[in-house]
Amino acid sequence: MTDGQPREIHDRFENLRTNRSIAVKVIATAVGLTFFVSEVTKLLTSSAHLSDYLYLALLACLGAKVATWILISERELKFISKWLDPKYYDPPTETATILALAVTLTALILTAKNLILFGICYVLYSIGNLYGWWRLRHELQIAIPATFERLKDEKPDKAVISRKALDAMTSYYLKPPQVLRSAITLTAALATLSVACYAKMRHSQTASVAAYVLYIFDILFVEEAWIGYWRVRFYAAMRPISAAEYERERQLQQ
Repeated sequence: MTDGQPREIHDRFENLRTNRSIAVKVIATAVGLTFFVSEVTKLLTSSAHLSDYLYLALLACLGAKVATWILISERELKFISKWLDPKYYDPPTETATILALAVTLTALILTAKNLILFGICYVLYSIGNLYGWWRLRHELQIAIPATFERLKDEKPDKAVISRKALDAMTSYYLKPPQVLRSAITLTAALATLSVACYAKMRHSQTASVAAYVLYIFDILFVEEAWIGYWRVRFYAAMRPISAAEYERERQLQQ
Protein backbone atom coordinates (compact mmCIF):
# COMPACT_ATOMS: atom_id res chain seq x y z
CA MET A 1 0.00 0.00 0.00
CA THR A 2 1.44 3.38 -1.01
CA ASP A 3 1.62 6.39 1.28
CA GLY A 4 -1.07 8.12 -0.72
CA GLN A 5 -3.67 5.36 -0.33
CA PRO A 6 -4.55 5.84 3.37
CA ARG A 7 -5.03 9.54 2.80
CA GLU A 8 -7.19 8.85 -0.25
CA ILE A 9 -9.36 6.44 1.76
CA HIS A 10 -9.68 9.01 4.56
CA ASP A 11 -10.78 11.66 2.06
CA ARG A 12 -13.36 9.30 0.56
CA PHE A 13 -14.87 8.54 3.96
CA GLU A 14 -14.82 12.25 4.78
CA ASN A 15 -16.74 12.94 1.57
CA LEU A 16 -19.24 10.21 2.48
CA ARG A 17 -19.79 11.75 5.91
CA THR A 18 -20.24 15.16 4.32
CA ASN A 19 -22.76 13.86 1.80
CA ARG A 20 -24.65 11.99 4.54
CA SER A 21 -24.79 15.17 6.62
CA ILE A 22 -26.18 17.11 3.65
CA ALA A 23 -28.80 14.40 3.07
CA VAL A 24 -29.91 14.55 6.72
CA LYS A 25 -30.23 18.33 6.51
CA VAL A 26 -32.30 18.13 3.32
CA ILE A 27 -34.66 15.56 4.88
CA ALA A 28 -35.01 17.54 8.12
CA THR A 29 -35.69 20.74 6.15
CA ALA A 30 -38.34 19.04 3.99
CA VAL A 31 -40.13 17.54 7.02
CA GLY A 32 -39.95 20.84 8.91
CA LEU A 33 -41.29 22.91 6.03
CA THR A 34 -44.09 20.39 5.40
CA PHE A 35 -45.17 20.59 9.05
CA PHE A 36 -45.00 24.40 9.07
CA VAL A 37 -46.98 24.75 5.82
CA SER A 38 -49.58 22.34 7.22
CA GLU A 39 -49.99 24.49 10.32
CA VAL A 40 -50.25 27.69 8.26
CA THR A 41 -52.93 26.06 6.08
CA LYS A 42 -54.95 25.08 9.15
CA LEU A 43 -54.70 28.63 10.46
CA LEU A 44 -55.86 30.20 7.20
CA THR A 45 -58.94 27.96 7.04
CA SER A 46 -60.12 28.83 10.56
CA SER A 47 -60.97 31.92 12.60
CA ALA A 48 -57.55 32.67 14.06
CA HIS A 49 -56.74 34.42 17.31
CA LEU A 50 -53.58 36.39 18.06
CA SER A 51 -52.23 33.41 20.02
CA ASP A 52 -52.50 31.29 16.85
CA TYR A 53 -50.27 33.68 14.95
CA LEU A 54 -47.85 33.73 17.86
CA TYR A 55 -47.85 29.92 17.75
CA LEU A 56 -46.68 30.10 14.13
CA ALA A 57 -44.06 32.66 15.11
CA LEU A 58 -42.85 30.30 17.84
CA LEU A 59 -42.69 27.46 15.33
CA ALA A 60 -40.61 29.63 13.00
CA CYS A 61 -38.25 30.50 15.87
CA LEU A 62 -37.89 26.83 16.75
CA GLY A 63 -37.22 25.90 13.13
CA ALA A 64 -34.48 28.51 12.94
CA LYS A 65 -33.10 27.31 16.27
CA VAL A 66 -32.93 23.68 15.14
CA ALA A 67 -31.34 24.63 11.81
CA THR A 68 -28.79 26.78 13.64
CA TRP A 69 -28.01 23.96 16.08
CA ILE A 70 -27.41 21.50 13.23
CA LEU A 71 -25.11 23.87 11.34
CA ILE A 72 -23.29 25.35 14.32
CA SER A 73 -22.72 22.09 16.20
CA GLU A 74 -21.22 20.51 13.09
CA ARG A 75 -18.95 23.49 12.48
CA GLU A 76 -17.79 23.73 16.08
CA LEU A 77 -17.12 20.00 16.26
CA LYS A 78 -14.82 20.46 13.27
CA PHE A 79 -12.98 23.25 15.10
CA ILE A 80 -12.59 21.12 18.22
CA SER A 81 -11.47 18.00 16.34
CA LYS A 82 -9.01 20.00 14.22
CA TRP A 83 -7.28 22.05 16.90
CA LEU A 84 -7.53 19.98 20.07
CA ASP A 85 -4.81 17.35 20.44
CA PRO A 86 -4.52 17.01 24.21
CA LYS A 87 -1.77 15.08 25.91
CA TYR A 88 -2.85 12.32 28.32
CA TYR A 89 -6.55 13.03 27.83
CA ASP A 90 -9.34 10.58 26.96
CA PRO A 91 -12.38 12.49 25.59
CA PRO A 92 -15.79 11.34 26.86
CA THR A 93 -18.47 9.80 24.67
CA GLU A 94 -21.22 12.39 24.18
CA THR A 95 -23.62 10.34 22.04
CA ALA A 96 -26.30 10.15 24.74
CA THR A 97 -26.14 13.91 25.38
CA ILE A 98 -26.44 14.75 21.69
CA LEU A 99 -29.35 12.35 21.19
CA ALA A 100 -31.15 13.74 24.26
CA LEU A 101 -30.75 17.28 22.94
CA ALA A 102 -32.06 16.25 19.51
CA VAL A 103 -35.09 14.57 21.12
CA THR A 104 -35.93 17.62 23.25
CA LEU A 105 -35.61 19.97 20.28
CA THR A 106 -38.01 17.74 18.33
CA ALA A 107 -40.39 17.67 21.31
CA LEU A 108 -40.37 21.48 21.41
CA ILE A 109 -41.64 21.63 17.84
CA LEU A 110 -44.30 18.96 18.36
CA THR A 111 -45.67 20.50 21.58
CA ALA A 112 -45.58 24.19 20.58
CA LYS A 113 -49.38 24.27 20.30
CA ASN A 114 -49.77 23.31 23.96
CA LEU A 115 -48.25 25.99 26.18
CA ILE A 116 -47.86 23.79 29.26
CA LEU A 117 -46.41 20.75 27.47
CA PHE A 118 -44.11 23.05 25.54
CA GLY A 119 -43.08 24.76 28.77
CA ILE A 120 -42.21 21.43 30.38
CA CYS A 121 -40.17 20.43 27.33
CA TYR A 122 -38.46 23.83 27.27
CA VAL A 123 -37.52 23.48 30.94
CA LEU A 124 -36.11 20.00 30.26
CA TYR A 125 -34.23 21.36 27.26
CA SER A 126 -32.85 24.22 29.38
CA ILE A 127 -31.68 21.79 32.06
CA GLY A 128 -29.94 19.69 29.41
CA ASN A 129 -28.42 22.78 27.83
CA LEU A 130 -27.11 23.95 31.21
CA TYR A 131 -25.60 20.54 31.88
CA GLY A 132 -24.14 20.41 28.35
CA TRP A 133 -22.35 23.74 28.71
CA TRP A 134 -21.12 22.83 32.20
CA ARG A 135 -19.80 19.52 30.88
CA LEU A 136 -18.17 21.10 27.82
CA ARG A 137 -16.55 23.80 29.94
CA HIS A 138 -15.23 21.20 32.40
CA GLU A 139 -13.76 19.03 29.63
CA LEU A 140 -12.18 21.95 27.76
CA GLN A 141 -10.59 23.22 30.96
CA ILE A 142 -8.67 19.95 30.84
CA ALA A 143 -8.25 19.50 27.08
CA ILE A 144 -7.05 22.99 26.12
CA PRO A 145 -4.13 23.15 28.61
CA ALA A 146 -3.24 19.56 27.67
CA THR A 147 -3.12 20.61 24.02
CA PHE A 148 -0.83 23.52 24.87
CA GLU A 149 1.42 20.91 26.48
CA ARG A 150 1.38 18.87 23.26
CA LEU A 151 2.48 21.93 21.23
CA LYS A 152 5.90 21.76 22.85
CA ASP A 153 6.61 18.85 20.50
CA GLU A 154 5.29 20.59 17.36
CA LYS A 155 7.22 22.49 14.73
CA PRO A 156 7.43 26.24 15.50
CA ASP A 157 5.24 27.38 12.58
CA LYS A 158 2.53 24.84 13.45
CA ALA A 159 2.73 25.67 17.16
CA VAL A 160 2.29 29.42 16.60
CA ILE A 161 -0.89 28.94 14.56
CA SER A 162 -2.28 26.35 16.97
CA ARG A 163 -1.71 28.61 19.98
CA LYS A 164 -3.74 31.34 18.31
CA ALA A 165 -6.56 28.86 17.67
CA LEU A 166 -6.49 27.64 21.27
CA ASP A 167 -6.54 31.23 22.55
CA ALA A 168 -9.63 31.91 20.40
CA MET A 169 -11.32 28.77 21.71
CA THR A 170 -10.53 29.79 25.29
CA SER A 171 -12.07 33.22 24.69
CA TYR A 172 -15.24 31.64 23.30
CA TYR A 173 -15.80 28.56 25.44
CA LEU A 174 -14.22 29.44 28.79
CA LYS A 175 -14.10 33.21 29.34
CA PRO A 176 -17.74 34.23 28.61
CA PRO A 177 -20.24 33.16 31.29
CA GLN A 178 -21.85 30.49 29.12
CA VAL A 179 -23.02 28.46 32.13
CA LEU A 180 -24.56 31.60 33.63
CA ARG A 181 -26.36 32.26 30.32
CA SER A 182 -27.79 28.75 30.39
CA ALA A 183 -28.87 29.20 34.02
CA ILE A 184 -30.68 32.43 33.10
CA THR A 185 -32.36 30.61 30.21
CA LEU A 186 -33.58 27.93 32.64
CA THR A 187 -34.89 30.58 35.03
CA ALA A 188 -36.73 32.31 32.20
CA ALA A 189 -38.19 28.97 31.07
CA LEU A 190 -39.53 28.25 34.57
CA ALA A 191 -41.00 31.75 34.87
CA THR A 192 -42.73 31.50 31.49
CA LEU A 193 -44.09 28.04 32.34
CA SER A 194 -45.74 29.56 35.40
CA VAL A 195 -47.43 32.14 33.15
CA ALA A 196 -48.63 29.32 30.86
CA CYS A 197 -50.05 27.43 33.85
CA TYR A 198 -51.88 30.59 34.98
CA ALA A 199 -53.32 31.01 31.46
CA LYS A 200 -54.57 27.42 31.52
CA MET A 201 -56.14 27.64 34.98
CA ARG A 202 -57.79 31.02 34.34
CA HIS A 203 -58.64 30.35 30.69
CA SER A 204 -57.02 33.69 29.97
CA GLN A 205 -56.28 34.57 26.33
CA THR A 206 -54.23 37.54 27.49
CA ALA A 207 -52.01 35.30 29.63
CA SER A 208 -51.70 32.83 26.71
CA VAL A 209 -50.53 35.64 24.45
CA ALA A 210 -48.09 36.77 27.15
CA ALA A 211 -46.72 33.22 27.47
CA TYR A 212 -46.13 32.93 23.72
CA VAL A 213 -44.42 36.33 23.64
CA LEU A 214 -42.20 35.37 26.58
CA TYR A 215 -41.24 32.03 25.00
CA ILE A 216 -40.29 33.77 21.75
CA PHE A 217 -38.32 36.41 23.69
CA ASP A 218 -36.54 33.73 25.72
CA ILE A 219 -35.48 31.81 22.60
CA LEU A 220 -34.50 34.76 20.41
CA PHE A 221 -32.86 37.08 22.93
CA VAL A 222 -32.13 35.41 26.26
CA GLU A 223 -30.61 32.39 24.52
CA GLU A 224 -29.73 32.92 20.85
CA ALA A 225 -28.76 36.61 20.75
CA TRP A 226 -26.38 36.19 23.69
CA ILE A 227 -24.56 33.15 22.33
CA GLY A 228 -24.75 34.59 18.80
CA TYR A 229 -22.71 37.63 19.83
CA TRP A 230 -19.87 35.48 21.16
CA ARG A 231 -20.15 33.06 18.26
CA VAL A 232 -19.65 35.82 15.69
CA ARG A 233 -16.54 37.01 17.54
CA PHE A 234 -15.18 33.47 17.69
CA TYR A 235 -15.70 32.79 13.99
CA ALA A 236 -14.14 36.14 13.08
CA ALA A 237 -11.07 35.24 15.15
CA MET A 238 -10.82 31.74 13.66
CA ARG A 239 -11.10 32.83 10.02
CA PRO A 240 -7.51 34.17 9.60
CA ILE A 241 -6.15 31.33 11.75
CA SER A 242 -7.75 28.70 9.52
CA ALA A 243 -6.47 30.54 6.44
CA ALA A 244 -2.93 30.56 7.85
CA GLU A 245 -3.10 26.83 8.61
CA TYR A 246 -4.44 26.10 5.11
CA GLU A 247 -1.55 28.04 3.58
CA ARG A 248 0.97 26.24 5.80
CA GLU A 249 -0.37 22.83 4.75
CA ARG A 250 -0.43 23.88 1.09
CA GLN A 251 3.23 24.84 1.22
CA LEU A 252 4.12 21.52 2.83
CA GLN A 253 2.49 19.65 -0.05
CA GLN A 254 4.46 21.53 -2.72
